[in-house]
Amino acid sequence: MDAIHYKVRSEGRVITKAAYTAIGVDLKGVKDVLGIWVGENESAKFWLSVINEIKNRGVKDTSKSTKIPESRVTKIPDLKLKKIT
Repeated sequence: MDAIHYKVRSEGRVITKAAYTAIGVDLKGVKDVLGIWVGENESAKFWLSVINEIKNRGVKDTSKSTKIPESRVTKIPDLKLKKIT
């Protein structure tokens, strides 16, 4: 999981939005894009909503890469750290 920030034009103004991407790997090692979400900014609350949506769709393990700052990880319950290289 990661987010990238884009400048977009909205109602005649340029604002920043965060595009969140989640990629899953099954037991056979096959990667799938689980989703792309767009939010106003990167926050623990938004990450939690993304993780809950993924869990509600049946994903059992919501381990993540270390791209989310450690200060935000503590606000996301039941999230396991897993470094992706």
